[in-house]
Amino acid sequence: FPSHDIHLTLRYQGETVATASGYRDKDLNVITSRRSSLVSTELNIFANNPIFGVGPGGGYAEREKYEGVRIASHTEPTRLIAEQGGFGLALALIFLLYPLARIRLMKLPVSKYYSIAFFGIAVFTSLHSAMRTTITPLFWGLGCANILPNGHPRLPR
Repeated sequence: FPSHDIHLTLRYQGETVATASGYRDKDLNVITSRRSSLVSTELNIFANNPIFGVGPGGGYAEREKYEGVRIASHTEPTRLIAEQGGFGLALALIFLLYPLARIRLMKLPVSKYYSIAFFGIAVFTSLHSAMRTTITPLFWGLGCANILPNGHPRLPR
């Protein structure tokens, strides 16, 4: 393919214009768009500030100390843990465990399927820097909704 045109399927395989043309080796940082390095950095920030973290928005300055460049977080769970410390860890666990408990208590399989799909989208978009603050809460909320088939009477709790 031309050096300026990278197909989306190749990008998901970790290919960039630089790796395709041989100017850069493909490694974990390239494949994950630098997320692996940032996750490691944010976990180190949490390890150094386990109780209160570095405060809201403090991750920028701390990541600059570790990475040498001022860069935004690319994953919401690790940003939350680094900036909010133990409280952020508790929130991240609630974010991940509440859906499992809710799905387990659902009676109708169709409701479970919708919730699993919505919660799955919420979790995966929280790992994407461009979508983590918009789509994640929307789909997490949809996953919490009681979705019943058309014409089905409401089930007692």
